[in-house]
Amino acid sequence: MDLELTKKEHELMIEYLDQDEYQADQVDVEKKLAKQNMELERLKDELSANINMALDHIQLLKIKIEESKLNSEVARNTADKIKAMYEQGLVKASDLDQANIGYVNAKISELDAQRDYERSLIKFDALVTKGVAYEQ
Repeated sequence: MDLELTKKEHELMIEYLDQDEYQADQVDVEKKLAKQNMELERLKDELSANINMALDHIQLLKIKIEESKLNSEVARNTADKIKAMYEQGLVKASDLDQANIGYVNAKISELDAQRDYERSLIKFDALVTKGVAYEQ
């Protein structure tokens, strides 16, 4: 009978140890989950900050496009006026050339601004759909 009692005690000890090991495993799992949740929150905050930064940058580029369009229009109007003055003999050919160069440069700036804006939209799409970091 003492032998059976010892067997029962032994089984209870094994069961207790198994429960204790299970609880220790549970604590480890909970710690890992907490750590993963913290990492997910950090990544979520980082992604949110990147999205906000990207949206701000895109908005600035839209403003730059509008400014470039306005500059291009002013340069075109100036070139047209200089051309009319040249045809009347009021200005030299070099003045007309300078006005045309100013218009071409303004148009290039406008196209560059449009290209930068379109590139930013592509980068923003990659950020939102693939989580790729947005770089200005």
